Amino acid sequence: MPLISLQPASLALTEADVPYSPAYNDIYHSREGGLQQAQQVFLAGNHLPGNWQQRDAFVIIETGFGIGLNFLSTWAAWRDDPARCETLHFISIEKHPFSAEDLQQLLSQWPGLEPLADQLLQSWPCLTPGIHRLRFEQGRVVLTLVFDDVLSALKNLNTGVDAIYLDGFAPNRNPDMWSLPVLRALAQLSVEGTTLATYTVATAVCDGLSDVGFNLQKQAGFGGKKDMLVGEYRVPRKRVPQVRPQQAIVIGAGLAGCQIGAELARRGCNVVMIERADAPAQATSGNWAGCYLPAPSRDDNLSSRLTRAGFLALQQRLPGLQVQYPELGWSACGVLQMGKDQDDEIMQQQTAAALLHPLNHLQYLDQSEASTRAGLAVPAGGWWFGTGGWVRPADLCQALLASGGGNISAQWGVSVASIQYRLGQWQVRDAQGALLAEAPVLVLANASDVGMLLPQIPLPVTRIRGQVTHFPQGVLPDFSPVLCRDGYVLPPVAGRHVLGATYDFGVDDENLRALSQNRNLQRLESLLSISDQPFIQMPLNGRVGFRCVSGDRMPIVGAMPDMQHDIDAGTRLSKLPRLPGLFCLSALGSRGLVWSGIAAELLADQICGETLRLEQDLADALDPARFHLRNLRRDKQAC
Repeated sequence: MPLISLQPASLALTEADVPYSPAYNDIYHSREGGLQQAQQVFLAGNHLPGNWQQRDAFVIIETGFGIGLNFLSTWAAWRDDPARCETLHFISIEKHPFSAEDLQQLLSQWPGLEPLADQLLQSWPCLTPGIHRLRFEQGRVVLTLVFDDVLSALKNLNTGVDAIYLDGFAPNRNPDMWSLPVLRALAQLSVEGTTLATYTVATAVCDGLSDVGFNLQKQAGFGGKKDMLVGEYRVPRKRVPQVRPQQAIVIGAGLAGCQIGAELARRGCNVVMIERADAPAQATSGNWAGCYLPAPSRDDNLSSRLTRAGFLALQQRLPGLQVQYPELGWSACGVLQMGKDQDDEIMQQQTAAALLHPLNHLQYLDQSEASTRAGLAVPAGGWWFGTGGWVRPADLCQALLASGGGNISAQWGVSVASIQYRLGQWQVRDAQGALLAEAPVLVLANASDVGMLLPQIPLPVTRIRGQVTHFPQGVLPDFSPVLCRDGYVLPPVAGRHVLGATYDFGVDDENLRALSQNRNLQRLESLLSISDQPFIQMPLNGRVGFRCVSGDRMPIVGAMPDMQHDIDAGTRLSKLPRLPGLFCLSALGSRGLVWSGIAAELLADQICGETLRLEQDLADALDPARFHLRNLRRDKQAC
């Protein structure tokens, strides 16, 4: 489990202006020069740039990001190398990251790195636990920052690495960083020929690295150090090659389908989108507007972590998408989630205090403070998400399709009746048996209809009806943020408010229902202290959609299981047989705006064999095969 709260680093300098950590009583880099240390110890020690030349992809892992000099030096060397690898993946773990303001001050000492440092600082993530991914050079340089304890982070990574920057405070100052379990976890990510370099030659480090499978050699050290250590992994373990498919089919063009289509297109794949409606985002993703916000919990559970990752990824992506599609409607107006009652407000206050997230991401406001933020008197205090807001889902789908450029083609108004795997290709056919498309990769992103095409793979998904109510602008009092409590109400979006949404279990009616609208109207008093009475006779005005929800309320994302094999109940999830090239992205529930993007990034990583965007325990929690394995284990216990 990642850290529930994250303690940022403190800005401190020695008398010689070398960055210093009071917590560990050690400096961040050699007194003789951090940039030169990065170049001699970590790049040259790993035979870079030579080792990455002519490679499609090269993966480096670093055990302490610090102030970022190793990454920036590596990025600069990559840019200067005409024979550089096509994609550079740099994974860096940091338990105590600096704030962007402190990092800017520290990096100002190296004006030669300013162009790259500025890009890093502009993309610097919110200081919350978990994985944060930054892309540079049109996606050819990928920085995966893991804000977590090093051992927890390494155990939760799913990747193969080509080079290791074994960095961090000195072994006698931070022994946990150099422990045998940490070295063993690094070895588990290594393949035959993986190189490593570190500034230390401490006996315990040398012995530990040798024990876990590295051949080691001492070399002349940097600055005041006589020696440094380099090594190469000697165990004959092969790396699973990264294979980006040239072609893929995506069935469904709501948020799920458009997100995965855009992710695959961004990686150079030609994607065919097939949608039974005559345009994208015509089902639930066609709602007028929806809100996006995190879902904090005091124990930072799996759902909270997934929602936070998706929320941060969405707010990071929206500005760039708007450049490609200026019509994209969205606003980071803030979201106030009020407590339902006094006990709920106490829980919210305690949760915010336990998580210690940055205040612009999460803070608790009492009723008076909340009213000030909202711009009108609200009935309760609650969580304030300063970077939350609203998005128009149909606009988002159009922006995603536009971002794919010529790599995305679409077939609108086409219904898929069957799919078949033949000669390494998935064939998609209509009701008359006509071939619509074929490709080695097929993604089912058609919500609850996923089971219709694969009846042999039972997925526990259900449809839950939801109805929202629309008000013309001017009918409700003025307020600026999204207000949530028992339901939500949006500030004016293109001339109308959106209020909702109902959970109508067991109802399949696609038409507006007066009963559902009345339930929405009853939420007004909870949200705005406005009686629903003046609106009772309001004509039906709104929209109906159907959420797709899984049995455990988590999305379904990943490779589909092959049910024809006999599997022991004790089989690990990662060892379950899969149908080749068949994947699913579904069951986004009521969090489609927040979950769809992060789920698509994860799925694209899985399809292309790249470093996963999410921790392995989160990927496992979304795996389509989890239900099959749970059923096997339940049946075994029943025997």
